[in-house]
Amino acid sequence: MSEEKNTQIGEETGQSGQPVGQEESRDYEAQYNAEVANAIKQRKRAQDAEKKLIDIQSKLEAKEEEKLIADGKLQEAYDSLKAENKRLKSEFSQSTEIVEGVRASLMEKVPEEEREALEGLPFKTLKMVVEKMTTIPASALPNTTPGVKYEVPAKPYTEMSDAEKRQYHASKLNN
Repeated sequence: MSEEKNTQIGEETGQSGQPVGQEESRDYEAQYNAEVANAIKQRKRAQDAEKKLIDIQSKLEAKEEEKLIADGKLQEAYDSLKAENKRLKSEFSQSTEIVEGVRASLMEKVPEEEREALEGLPFKTLKMVVEKMTTIPASALPNTTPGVKYEVPAKPYTEMSDAEKRQYHASKLNN
């Protein structure tokens, strides 16, 4: 008999011991912050692993070159270095073309009389200066909410006379 009562109580409260019908209270902000912290930790770990991989690859290439030189295979070491140099030259030319293209587009945004003064600046400085010159401060931007104009009355509504209240309402209806 006591076992039947225990099973009935267990069925009424559910498996977790809480009464059925009550929702679990969850701290979603804490869960979100935990996920963000976990993502940051994983990103840092991945970046560290990439750095280690690059270091290991560079050390391995250096050892291979030393081994080729030690074995007397200078021609193979020379050929591998020449191929790497060719690859790096092509990457450098591509990156300089991109930087020069962006520099030209930035200089087009600058007025003619100021271009001469900005030509000698390094790329990052030029980019920062042009962005500051071309951005409009938020205070100078017009109100983008259509039809909404909030005017503060001269005195509180409760202190207005009937004529002032009518005038206030009429001005709100006209705007």
